[in-house]
Amino acid sequence: MTTDRVRPTGKRLPSWAIVMTGAYLAAVAGLVASVCMMRAYDVGGRTGAPEALVLLIVVLTLPLSTAYYVVGSLGSSQVSGPGELAIGALSMSAALYYLGFFLLAAINAAIFRWIVISTRRRRAEAQADS
Repeated sequence: MTTDRVRPTGKRLPSWAIVMTGAYLAAVAGLVASVCMMRAYDVGGRTGAPEALVLLIVVLTLPLSTAYYVVGSLGSSQVSGPGELAIGALSMSAALYYLGFFLLAAINAAIFRWIVISTRRRRAEAQADS
């Protein structure tokens, strides 16, 4: 029995998944850059805006980032010491801490890709069996 459906070939994501993954990674990258800039130039420190943005990043990168956030906030110092390497006014360890969230977002995107491709593969196999 022939159908009009095209079987998925290779490991290519559907276009909607590519757009969603790109938007997700761009949003997390933008938030990480915003928090880094706010911390480096001490903008919005009294309003709690950087902390709110970090919590938003944690929500966007769940479930991987919860433990990372807790461990990082226990030992992170946001101020550069006299002998510590710094990027602008942001210490290197703080910059790496914030960039770690982007790495978590990339891992989440890879997991999303794997889920979409395996779901498509199972559907194709089920259609082939019937």
